[in-house]
Amino acid sequence: MDVKKLFQKLTQAETINANGNEIKGLEILGDYLTEYDLSYHIYYSEEKRPNFVSTLEATVPEQDALPPLVLLSHMDVVSVNEKEWTYPPFSAMEVDECIWGRGTLDTKQLTAMHANAFIEAAQLNERNRKIHFVVTADEENGSQEGMAFLSRNFPEIFTQTTVLSEGGGFLIEDHEKNYPYMLYATAEKGSAIIRLEAEGDGGHAAAPPDDMLVLKLAENAERLIRTPEGDGQQPYVQQFENELKPLMEKESEQGTFAANLLEYMKRPTFTIQSIEVGEGPLNVLPSKGAITIDLRILPEMTEADVWHFIEMCELDEDLNVEIITFEPGYLSTHQNEIIELFEQKSKQMGLDFKWLGFTALGRTDGRFIADQKSDIFGLSPTLTTFTEVLKRVHQVDERIEVESFRFGVELMSSVINAYVNNSEKV
Repeated sequence: MDVKKLFQKLTQAETINANGNEIKGLEILGDYLTEYDLSYHIYYSEEKRPNFVSTLEATVPEQDALPPLVLLSHMDVVSVNEKEWTYPPFSAMEVDECIWGRGTLDTKQLTAMHANAFIEAAQLNERNRKIHFVVTADEENGSQEGMAFLSRNFPEIFTQTTVLSEGGGFLIEDHEKNYPYMLYATAEKGSAIIRLEAEGDGGHAAAPPDDMLVLKLAENAERLIRTPEGDGQQPYVQQFENELKPLMEKESEQGTFAANLLEYMKRPTFTIQSIEVGEGPLNVLPSKGAITIDLRILPEMTEADVWHFIEMCELDEDLNVEIITFEPGYLSTHQNEIIELFEQKSKQMGLDFKWLGFTALGRTDGRFIADQKSDIFGLSPTLTTFTEVLKRVHQVDERIEVESFRFGVELMSSVINAYVNNSEKV
């Protein structure tokens, strides 16, 4: 079975997260590896969700081996309303030079790219490092039965490694230049769940008091969420801004997107999880209340940094502030060897991209190994613009161009072969 056929069969496997049936796709993947006499394991979580792991050992002595490589993707997909789709979402039909279906950009295309590269690496005479090929369950619903389970039970797989995962590998185009920019995720924000509790004057709604609780909570929440930029920008953020500044000054879809992405990279962002202001009669103003905010913190921020940040926001002194949970983000090595290989190999393919790191949008499976001293890169190389990818992922008529898929397959294999083979150096 060639890699395109594998990709289509994976897409045809209905692996909607809510149904918990990732095994349909993982069995196809297992059969593909078995064709090449490669073994694999399926590890089931407490809730019987399957996670796939296959390992290629290094061929050099253990003391000479370099840090391992992890190829990470997930098999589950989000739900669909089939009636809204132009072509059936689990058909993998090839129409208008695209393969259509749920998961074609998130992340069955990446699973197929990794599988092909893994097979080719298995045929190398020499490998200077171990390779783990990992495909998880439950990513679309928080990953507790997937990456959280694997990282908890098999931490050795993810410790001091280079990880290639989802979240990047998309283009920003500047039509005044003869090449576009390829964006890869090199960092991910963390999360601090913050609870603000306040007391104020209650009373009848017809005669609201001066120290009204609702206004007090709103004013303090606004100080917290109208956040300043970080004290200093990471090198990848500075490079992003310097390279794309001319594009961001243009009134265009690409320029606006780049400017918005830079703004996201420079400061914490937030979502309000809950507002509690009492359960009394509608015409009675409560005297106690709370707001819970999920503050998405910059990748490098520690819990101590979050407390410092809260102090900078100058909240009311009588406010009770609590960090309920703290999950760190991750920040990978700038100008890593494997990224240099991606740039080098894409040039050899005749595609002179400028490769730029950015902060991943949302949270990925990488968050579960943020403390494992690994470099994690979101990189599923395509020839599709980032703006177009966002219009397709989790949306009706998700699809990938065949040319884009073939590009990703070729580039991924070329890079991984070079990365694990001593005969090729950057």
